[in-house]
Amino acid sequence: MKTKDQALEMLKIYKNRSENQTNTTIKEIFTDNGKEYINSDFAIYIRRYGIIHRKTPIYTKEPNGLIERINLTLLNKLRSLLIYSKTSQYLWGEALLAAAYLYNRTPHRALDFKTPYEIYKGVPPMINHIKIWGSIAYYHTNKHLPKLSPRKNLAILVGYSDYIHYKLYDIKLRRTIWTRDAVILEGKFLATHQSNINEDINEDINEDINEDINEDTRMRKDINL
Repeated sequence: MKTKDQALEMLKIYKNRSENQTNTTIKEIFTDNGKEYINSDFAIYIRRYGIIHRKTPIYTKEPNGLIERINLTLLNKLRSLLIYSKTSQYLWGEALLAAAYLYNRTPHRALDFKTPYEIYKGVPPMINHIKIWGSIAYYHTNKHLPKLSPRKNLAILVGYSDYIHYKLYDIKLRRTIWTRDAVILEGKFLATHQSNINEDINEDINEDINEDINEDTRMRKDINL
């Protein structure tokens, strides 16, 4: 959510997806006494579907300890991802999404060492595509580029998908993209390999220039013949 007033819309989306994918219904929800949950629209919606709304007392987190504990776990994972990869904190949102993705695919003792994903979906998750978060990545762009432009874009790995796609943050464009056509330098991070990256980019440019020169030379020979 970008703003708290989207809480009801997010609940509707989650309810539809969850019930459609699992053939189960939501019976209870637990929230605090925030205004995004305590309003007439929210109350009308949950009464319509017979959902029980349990609210914690104001400024008291203990009754909602399960959710608060998960929040703490995700915060610790988020912090670890940012610190280990030396990634700028402005990517904290992407790190949080990745932390939740990894949490749902981690065995838990309380679940008999099964993963939340397996409990929810009924099948074990795929994990062979998971790479170290924050690693340097290069991906190919499908856009038409000038001849002297590098053929690979520099990015950072910031997310995963069960369909073997990766979410990358393009350093130059300052935006995220989904792709599967990427080379990930696992365990190498932007903050500690900037000089090597510049050398790689220069090598790519030189290779492209040499290819163009060779192509022009062949064309001239054909014309002379």
